[in-house]
Amino acid sequence: MGRRGDYQAKHFQFDLLSAAAFANNVPLLESLIEKELRWQGDTFGNPFLVATMARNYEVLSLLFAAGDRKHLLCSSGRIYLLSKVAEKGDIEMVLHILQSGPDFLTEISSVPRKRGRTWPMRQIRCLLYTPSVEIFELMKKELESRKISHLNSPKWTLEILIHAIRWGWVEMTRYLITFGARLDLPQRNAGVTENALYWACREGNDDIVEALFDSGAQICGSEVGIAASNGHTSVVKSLLEKGADVHATASRNSLYGAARKGYMDTTRVLLDAGMDPNTGDTPPLFGAIESEHEGIFRLLVDRGADVAYVSPEARRQAEAAGLESMMALLGEYESQEHTEVLR
Repeated sequence: MGRRGDYQAKHFQFDLLSAAAFANNVPLLESLIEKELRWQGDTFGNPFLVATMARNYEVLSLLFAAGDRKHLLCSSGRIYLLSKVAEKGDIEMVLHILQSGPDFLTEISSVPRKRGRTWPMRQIRCLLYTPSVEIFELMKKELESRKISHLNSPKWTLEILIHAIRWGWVEMTRYLITFGARLDLPQRNAGVTENALYWACREGNDDIVEALFDSGAQICGSEVGIAASNGHTSVVKSLLEKGADVHATASRNSLYGAARKGYMDTTRVLLDAGMDPNTGDTPPLFGAIESEHEGIFRLLVDRGADVAYVSPEARRQAEAAGLESMMALLGEYESQEHTEVLR
């Protein structure tokens, strides 16, 4: 058959095993499991993960038993599977995996901590990334019983809260706030304050933004910009209603960000709130040209944007990008200004 044929045959058998795990085909799985079982995935994925996500309990029990016999399934492997079903919110599968074998949580939590080695605690923290309050409380109890001390640290709870916000888990966000997650604790990234409210504004979940405000979240300044650049008009309105200042230094590029992405409604809301149509490190008119959005361009000009100021560089950029519609639009306004000068 040759080396290539042997390789293909081996992978075919492993793929067949993964397919059997997904299809809940116990006889086929039993015929392949002793010879073909491995931890890694191939065309059809890791058989352990496939069976877990398909909720095939009998198949998963067979895989666990074989994996333990063959020393394929270490503690980190079980924790990986557990984190996947926790993130899915599947309490029944969480319980099944917890009861599937040795005390893998104790084993991994007792791994000696060395400088630079963060994976055990990082894996454990992932068990708390879940939309289910029931799963969170279960995992919290399991971890606390093993004296894992990091659980209540402000850094951990903030990271778990931000994960819930990014995934849009409203109930879990509210729960974590009552659990004690610090809304005022910032993370700094390239000079930007990334607190809980920042991430909620970035993701644009109105219910989560409302929940954070109800719990006392304070505007730091960068929220308007991130909401505007992602087109979350309703969030921008909420921020303005709560007192966000469109003239703040941290908001100065909001209009350009909205225009560059072609968000007409967001652009209008910012202008209605009093934002200067010429403000920003890059004039907002450049954003309208980059998005080739005639409506935003005209709106900005109507609100006082200075075409003459940006015209030479804007024309050069539009020509370089082949934006003929924008070149024509610039020409239209340049012609109008020339006519007004002659008057």
